[in-house]
Amino acid sequence: MRRIILIISCILILFGAAVILLAMANIITNSENNRIVYYAGGFIFILGAGFLIGVGTGYILRLVIRRIEKNHGIYMKLDIISGECESKAREFYLKDELFIGRNPKCDIIFKSSEVSDKNSRIFINGGIIYIEDLDSIRGTAISGMRIFSPNRLRGGDIISIDDVSFSLKF
Repeated sequence: MRRIILIISCILILFGAAVILLAMANIITNSENNRIVYYAGGFIFILGAGFLIGVGTGYILRLVIRRIEKNHGIYMKLDIISGECESKAREFYLKDELFIGRNPKCDIIFKSSEVSDKNSRIFINGGIIYIEDLDSIRGTAISGMRIFSPNRLRGGDIISIDDVSFSLKF
């Protein structure tokens, strides 16, 4: 639907501009109705531009954001507050999911014996980022509140696993 509105907007802009230019050249008007044709052409042009700006800009921005997220994922920066992190990477792109734990196959690896092999999972669903505990012994907490099901994660939330605390900025 948005593509149709974009096409119609472009057609209105082109048609309005053509009417104005033809009126200026006195091809489609005589001197008596020149002002009316100018106004009509201007109205059509502004109508098309309004549609293009209102609908088109949002549509184009969504396409760009979707393409960036699809190719690279959502940029996240790891900030360690306490605990020893073995992961050398401090910047991640969340495409599908990230795992937090002691296992070397995890994306974010902590050395603490209090952290389970696969402790938590961060994932994206419907454009919203969630974190869930993977039935770990010590659990996972967001800003001091232990979670028992997937919870929405916001940039800068403090994530705690016993003596380990960190945040992800995105």
